[in-house]
Amino acid sequence: LLMNSTQLHIYAIDENNQMRIADFVRLCDVTPVAIQDCLEKFTKLSNQLRLANQFLKDTHHSCRTLSSFAQALQEQINLIHFQLADVERNCLKQSCTYTVLSFHEELDSLGIISKGICIERIFDQISFYNNKSNYDLTLELIHVLYKNLLMSEMINNLIFFNFLLPLFISSCRTYLEIIQNWLVNGFIDDHFDEFFIKRKADIRVESIDFWQLSYTEQVENASLIPKWLACIVPSLVKAGKCAEILKSNGVLRSKVQSPK
Repeated sequence: LLMNSTQLHIYAIDENNQMRIADFVRLCDVTPVAIQDCLEKFTKLSNQLRLANQFLKDTHHSCRTLSSFAQALQEQINLIHFQLADVERNCLKQSCTYTVLSFHEELDSLGIISKGICIERIFDQISFYNNKSNYDLTLELIHVLYKNLLMSEMINNLIFFNFLLPLFISSCRTYLEIIQNWLVNGFIDDHFDEFFIKRKADIRVESIDFWQLSYTEQVENASLIPKWLACIVPSLVKAGKCAEILKSNGVLRSKVQSPK
């Protein structure tokens, strides 16, 4: 069930592609409500993990940021599968007795329950399937991950934090590479249109309007820009303009010196 298998026995997949307890299952025990509740917790965790598996399976990653996020998410899912396989081996060895409740408690102690909650929060707060521009989608992704990362630090939840941190770092990597290239080489290298700062091609570096109008932010909701990034945008744009001017002067000098 938790490793995305379709051979589920006591579970079934409904018309909404959600896990549920099969209709033919009837629990007979002195505490049927407690056992039923435990089984439903597994369906909830399974549906949380299926959100990630569905994204990794179906989404055609339209830009480098989404590809980096997907790769980091896949690594986290692989780790969960490794943990589940280890539990399965212990169960098959019959080295200890598992009950429905003790199995759920072990998943909780391994952090798998918390990781499922993290996945659900991410996919509840951002839709990867709407027709959004790449720069809106990447900025929203970074915003959601950053917000949840801060929350996990605030409540001192290390499982949340350690799960979200590699996702956040991987999702920011493309932005940092674009910024580095801009400051070093004097131009924004953004083939997939995912960076929220754009260079106006119709304004030349020699133009009198270059300093005021050459760069613009293309984002519908400025509140999505994380504070750590928003606070450096003015300085970043100034530095980028300076880098482009320096590059332009270097090109002009090389043209003058080339006949010699």
